[in-house]
Amino acid sequence: TSFNNQNLVLQQDESGIIIRFTGAHSYNLGDELLIDVSGLEVSEFNDALQIQGVPSSNVSFLSNTDLPEPKEIAINEILANLNTYESTRVLISGATFSGGSTFGDRPLIDDGSGTIELYTRSDAFFGDNSLPSGAVNIIAVVGQFNDPQIIINSPSDISN
Repeated sequence: TSFNNQNLVLQQDESGIIIRFTGAHSYNLGDELLIDVSGLEVSEFNDALQIQGVPSSNVSFLSNTDLPEPKEIAINEILANLNTYESTRVLISGATFSGGSTFGDRPLIDDGSGTIELYTRSDAFFGDNSLPSGAVNIIAVVGQFNDPQIIINSPSDISN
């Protein structure tokens, strides 16, 4: 994926937060977890809200469930309400790419209402894959790293 292996984005209902573990984790998309965050630090790292320093011993696996339904939203709404949508799944419809030819180029996404960067980690398995052409629908997690961005889990999060 395009997420740091020490980070996990936890979403409950329509709110989300980054869980920053003390080491790499092996949880999967859709895992339902119970996490004891008592006494742990809630902070921002480059504007991203996170719970810092979670040891794996504080996590209990409950089950594997469906991912939360993404909220269909325009980019201008994301940008105007970034703190509301941070660390939540969204669906951006009718978007096009510019500013690169691969996912790793950190292209911009434009849906006609605004633009936002698609961030892909350099070590993501799909970083060198070519971007799709034409208008697409993108399911992504809203993020911040000093600037607004969205992050996909894999190219299958994009459809035309």
